[in-house]
Amino acid sequence: MPPNIHIYSAYFDNRSIRGTNIPHLPLVRIFGWHDLKAPRITNVQCLLSVNKKNFSRTDVTGDLWRKIESTIIINCQHQEFSHVVPKWVTIVETGVDVSPTRWILVHNNLQHDYKHRKGKMVMCVQPMRGPYDNFQQLAESIAFYSVLGVSHFAFYDYQTTSRVKNMFKKIIRSGISIEINPWDITWPIPQYGYLGDRYAQLTQLQDCTYKNQYQYEYIVNVDIDEFIVPLRSGSLPEMMENISKMYPKSDYFRFPHVLVCRNRIPAPRPFKSYGNFWILQNTLRTLIPNNSTWYQKTIYRPEKVVYTRQHRSVWLISGSLSTNLDEEALVFHVKFCTKPIYRRKMIEDQIIPKRFGTKINHVLQQWFP
Repeated sequence: MPPNIHIYSAYFDNRSIRGTNIPHLPLVRIFGWHDLKAPRITNVQCLLSVNKKNFSRTDVTGDLWRKIESTIIINCQHQEFSHVVPKWVTIVETGVDVSPTRWILVHNNLQHDYKHRKGKMVMCVQPMRGPYDNFQQLAESIAFYSVLGVSHFAFYDYQTTSRVKNMFKKIIRSGISIEINPWDITWPIPQYGYLGDRYAQLTQLQDCTYKNQYQYEYIVNVDIDEFIVPLRSGSLPEMMENISKMYPKSDYFRFPHVLVCRNRIPAPRPFKSYGNFWILQNTLRTLIPNNSTWYQKTIYRPEKVVYTRQHRSVWLISGSLSTNLDEEALVFHVKFCTKPIYRRKMIEDQIIPKRFGTKINHVLQQWFP
């Protein structure tokens, strides 16, 4: 395997993809990261195999190369696998005659169907950037989304502290379904972009999307400090059921984004014994934006997605649409507000403690007796 390309996972895909000139053959999608300096991937081929002994060599048929996010996506197609699903894949330099030593398992979730789903909704959280130590924030996020109907949580762990690991253990013992994936990707702080660039977040998002195809009906794509709050429904699954009836041709839904100041909590505080948890208090937030760029976080059906990004952008399979929703939910992005944010017009919002506070408080008390 070329030393500057690293594979994290691989998935079989035989869906019909719109907006592409790639012939519709089954393919293997490889997700990984890189430290390339060239503008494109060159001199790389895929090896596909069913037994790690005999393999077929093929050129890369398409790739997505992201300099800023350090993400790499490679597509491998071969006519031989139109009727047989390859079990293993690796990449090698073009023309190099090698016996591969590092094969990557090709996952095939498309063999499943809706009858064998594990649950309704999974939450995919961006990589936890070490040394991450905010165990209370972790507890708030999981308590909120478990009350709102998320049945499984997928985290990607990069050097979290012992306090966070202990909190994970405590939450899992309480019956919450959590998957913790290793994530050891990092680079020096870049001269461009934002801090997430160091952690190949796009790679994590593709992996979580493909891993949960046909496993869960919906993916909630958020950061750990973002909370999708339904405005009309009692839970996120109920909200999505109503939305799917209104937009039967859509599979990817974006919600407006507001800022919440965790360091400006107005009185009175309905849950006085839990004053350290902003989620149980009345909050100050910015007004709902009228700019489409603020539809930043999403809920979507994973089997309908080819590639997705952190904010807004998505590539869907044939026949699927994406929709911006104004009145169904707000994304509360919780920040330690500074003066530029204070200058915005803000309003008090009691929706979380008033509608969900008692249940969230009950969950948190199991972990903070």
